[in-house]
Amino acid sequence: METKLLYVNKGSAYVRNNDTGDFISEVQSTICKAGDLVSIEGVAISTKGTGADTIEIPSVLKDYRYKTNELKIEFMTYIHDNFQYAVRLPLKNGNIYVNQNNVNYGDSTPDNIRVNNNNDYSPKNENWVNTYAGYRYYIGSFNYDGNDIRFPIPTVANDQYNSLGKLGFQFLTTEVPIKVDIGYNTPENITSKVTSDLHSSMFVPNRVNSETIPLNYYQPNYINATTFVNNLQATCVSENSSVITIDGVPKNYFSTPTEWYSLYQNFIAVQNPFYWYWGSRLKSYPSVGVGKQNGYMNVTYPTNNLTQADIVTINELRGTGTRTFFNEGDVIATNLMYDSITIPRIQQFIHSLKIYNDRSGKTREEMKQDKSNFTSRFLFGMFNDADANPYANVAALPDKMGTGVNSVCNYWTQMKTFYNEELLRVASLPVSQPEIEIVDGPLNLYNGTILENNQAVCKYYDINIVRIRATGNSGDTVGFVSLEVPVMLGSTINNPVVPGSFCLFDSSFTREESQALLVATTDLKAGGNKHTLADIVRGFNIGSPNINLTFSGDRSRFGWSNMYWSNYVGNELSSTTAVPDADDEVISCNRLNTGLYRPTNSEVVYTQFAQSGLAFWNFYVKDGQNNWLIIDKDNEKDIKEKFTNGNFLSRLGFDFYDLFDSYGVSVAFYQERSSFNNNQIEFPQIFPYPLTNNPEVDTAFNISINANDASLPTFNLSLERNVLGINVAVQSSLILARNKPEKLATPFWLIESDIIPGVKYNVDGNTRNILGVVNRAYGSGDFVFSFASDYKFIVTKGFVVSHIKTNILTSDLLPALVDDNTTIIYKIESPILPNFVSEEEAREIEEEMLEKKKG
Repeated sequence: METKLLYVNKGSAYVRNNDTGDFISEVQSTICKAGDLVSIEGVAISTKGTGADTIEIPSVLKDYRYKTNELKIEFMTYIHDNFQYAVRLPLKNGNIYVNQNNVNYGDSTPDNIRVNNNNDYSPKNENWVNTYAGYRYYIGSFNYDGNDIRFPIPTVANDQYNSLGKLGFQFLTTEVPIKVDIGYNTPENITSKVTSDLHSSMFVPNRVNSETIPLNYYQPNYINATTFVNNLQATCVSENSSVITIDGVPKNYFSTPTEWYSLYQNFIAVQNPFYWYWGSRLKSYPSVGVGKQNGYMNVTYPTNNLTQADIVTINELRGTGTRTFFNEGDVIATNLMYDSITIPRIQQFIHSLKIYNDRSGKTREEMKQDKSNFTSRFLFGMFNDADANPYANVAALPDKMGTGVNSVCNYWTQMKTFYNEELLRVASLPVSQPEIEIVDGPLNLYNGTILENNQAVCKYYDINIVRIRATGNSGDTVGFVSLEVPVMLGSTINNPVVPGSFCLFDSSFTREESQALLVATTDLKAGGNKHTLADIVRGFNIGSPNINLTFSGDRSRFGWSNMYWSNYVGNELSSTTAVPDADDEVISCNRLNTGLYRPTNSEVVYTQFAQSGLAFWNFYVKDGQNNWLIIDKDNEKDIKEKFTNGNFLSRLGFDFYDLFDSYGVSVAFYQERSSFNNNQIEFPQIFPYPLTNNPEVDTAFNISINANDASLPTFNLSLERNVLGINVAVQSSLILARNKPEKLATPFWLIESDIIPGVKYNVDGNTRNILGVVNRAYGSGDFVFSFASDYKFIVTKGFVVSHIKTNILTSDLLPALVDDNTTIIYKIESPILPNFVSEEEAREIEEEMLEKKKG
């Protein structure tokens, strides 16, 4: 047996195609005669960083058309109600617009938001201050869709359209692109790179020249005492960063009669961002909002003053004249249009109010399968925010019917949150009215889908509504199906719900669902006057300066931590000596507020555990043309195509539905006990959505909550004993990935070569000339090795080899990510078989080889 070995190396190849992975190497001219055996003697695949503890981020994956190693995260921003940077609405001495013919009827005026009142603001509703102090509130503002909420457009004073009648709530977000290295990375490489991207920001001041300087959202107002020149204060924040600087001064401080801002154009932080986002898009005019059908009401109740900014009931309900009640299936007919614009917004709004009612103990996954136990409130009435204490006084905003019947507020009934066939089957109008009826018919969607009837509509949108036709309306409207409620829930005042009552969305700031804060900093320059505009610090930072991706070796999973701005021991503004433990992260229990932004003559005791933070809102992937494309959170196919099939975050073990689980609650305190794959618990819904985290709290927390009269820990069995100012040292909780990371993108490599034709290796109908398989189990250093196998290929017709084209492929026949030191040794064995090759055939092969050399 005569043996010849041919050596090829990717780095020394004279042709290399980086797109296809092919490389062509010149070798010594060798005659292959019929009967020779061709095989691979050895392979050394060079892949820098390969090893048992590394994770492969491939450059390409089968069925994935996007960059595997890049992702952009859009975060919502939030602030905690800690009485320093925001004050609860409505404000003391605040008023509302009272002209019922205008679309801003019931909206709060900005009249008392003036420099003369700066830092003297006090909330009206003491109840919600005591209940929700310290909680998380999501920052946004009201504007037209597509406009930048940081830069609202002023109008003339008291313009009725610069209001909730025309504007929609928008979130203040920050978009941060992250990118990891293609190839082989340790968990530490990946976490370090992602965390670096999250923290990347622009230091200011950072001048290019006297006229060019990177700016953030505001111009700091510090005045140099000697030169009286505006100087930028040092900061390290920028637009695409985990920390951003925002305006901390209400826009109303700068209003003039011709350039006037409404209260709603300020930054406003809300407890349930989806209630406000979708509710405002139901209340307001098109194009931000939706249309209303008021024809029936105008004919039947000609004294009404309804506008396109009013959502009202139109039918009679049970108990008119007394307190309203409901039987199961009772329909509440409204003036909201039954069309493909309005119904998706109704769906999102109803789902944003869902509450899980089963207390038997469920895991998160079991809860999500148990849809029949979710209910949502259907709200009646609006509060009158002009009242001195609207919640305590149950002060209702008068309806627009002109009937003199007492209006309602703080009422609600219950609906099934998700589609329920049995409930729809018994849906009917509670009081027979010839001019109002339930009808059926198809609904055409903008994507071309035709839903054949109302039941199909309800299944598609996972809600329970009916189609209402009322005399005088030019189109059908939406009716909502109630559960049985023998006694109307909410207020104890026995006013009935009559046609024309405000319903579904209450845009006052008093109702529990619609709580909101006005963002307004209390910061002044040193020695400044709180009523002097030049002395007020115009902005402050929000976000999460220490957010990071981490890897838990104990759990073998990646996770997110520090998505919030920690609460520290800190130094008070009046301190003259440093507190030794000022930089310790703590939860402040029984913190006492006797200063700013509290109800008049009322002390507030609350828990402070964070200051601000970020929450996941959207993911974007990058296509081959470097365009960022959003992942549709409501589209299973889009999620699979853009995330699950190949994005690096999916490969790290994160499940998209865990990061965007809309079954959570916006105000919830994050604890791992409510995570996926955990034990059955009584309140499985108590996890935050949008997803964020906070300090880690478990049973060990109880060791530190007991303290002596000086607020020093005793570490005994006692509770707080009403001791004020107990600081408990904590660290960040961890949002762990559901799965362990995928270490390899492919289980083996394939050696494709043209040294011998006719070898057929087939994957999904794709045939390639594969000579060898490299098992990735044998690695050392930066190489994976494969040795001679039993696979040998017989030459059936002689030929000459002078160069070899080789390609290293994945198991999916895609180019593998290998380095230039990759080496293959081919073996040609010529058996000594008498008369197998004739002298004439050998002479022809030799002449052919000589001709090739001459060429």
